[in-house]
Amino acid sequence: VLDFYKPLSQIENETDERFIFSLLLEPRSLLILQEDMYKVYLHGIKEVDKDEIYSNQIVNYQQINKEDFLENSIVDRKTRISLTIRYVPK
Repeated sequence: VLDFYKPLSQIENETDERFIFSLLLEPRSLLILQEDMYKVYLHGIKEVDKDEIYSNQIVNYQQINKEDFLENSIVDRKTRISLTIRYVPK
């Protein structure tokens, strides 16, 4: 589960929530971030052994494989390999 957050510069007061949404990344998935999602917002993966699957928190829940990720379930994490390629103009 990959979480997205507002940068601290966009937090207006103490009650403003930084968390925006989560994406569930299935095995062999590809994620391409561009524009504001790449340039403005922050993202991270929590250091946990299990993920809780709730459709109201995972924005791509309707597109994932329901056999592997049941609603309101807890899923064990497996080994993950992440390859990051960034475009950095001169």
